[in-house]
Amino acid sequence: MQYNLIISEKELLEKTLHGSVKVLTEILALVNPAAFSRATRIHQTMKHMVQQLGLQDTWRYEIAAMLSQIGCVAFETDTVEAVYAGTELPAAELERFKMHPSIAFELLSRIPRLESVAAMIAGQLGPPSREARPPVSLTSEPAVLGAHLLRIAVDFDQLLMHGKSAKEALGVLNSRPNEYQTTAVAALQTLSTENVALVTKEISIREMCTGMVLDEDLRLTNGMLMVARDQEITYPLLVRIRNFHQKTPFQGKIRVRIPLGMGAPSSEKKDQAVLQPAR
Repeated sequence: MQYNLIISEKELLEKTLHGSVKVLTEILALVNPAAFSRATRIHQTMKHMVQQLGLQDTWRYEIAAMLSQIGCVAFETDTVEAVYAGTELPAAELERFKMHPSIAFELLSRIPRLESVAAMIAGQLGPPSREARPPVSLTSEPAVLGAHLLRIAVDFDQLLMHGKSAKEALGVLNSRPNEYQTTAVAALQTLSTENVALVTKEISIREMCTGMVLDEDLRLTNGMLMVARDQEITYPLLVRIRNFHQKTPFQGKIRVRIPLGMGAPSSEKKDQAVLQPAR
């Protein structure tokens, strides 16, 4: 009886934890789509690394990656986009942006079982240059190792976003063995950039439904980014897009990627399909 109670409590905690993480990522997607898009890519990179390295408790590392940019909710979307694009910003503004890991730490450290995850996120930029950089190994404590792996994933993504190929990006990381743990970097050599087979189509907002992936940035008439390219359409995001569309219609078609066999919903099922929550 006691054993069953312990198992039930564990399952409840896990469901609560995963539900909390999902809510936070949905909020990030709505508030700062560029940050959510980056976090999604970082998550895929981190997931591959921890699997290749055979680490224990992989969920901690993966959640840290998925929530790594949650602190960006404190900044204007223009600032976040500019940093990701490598645009030169005033030094003061750039320094403020570098506070996003500590902001995330404050948000997450109070959530039970996310203390180590919060510590990983807080350390994703590495120790300050004035501090000694002790070597990180695969046997380092999870918070230290996770922060380092997160830094690798973030820097790898930044290099890709600046136009470098995966091979070129790995070359840059490998050229700095004092900054990046070599075994972890080597794990990225087998990272596949191929996704599930997708077909590209141009559709109207009315035809959009959950599961589709944007093939271009979706911007409002004033130029503000609403949803970043490569972001999957979730139910809350779809509702938000349709609400904006009702007030200020998007002009023209939207280019999306659709898994083979999915297709756009037929005309008689469109309204029902777009309003069904993702399973």
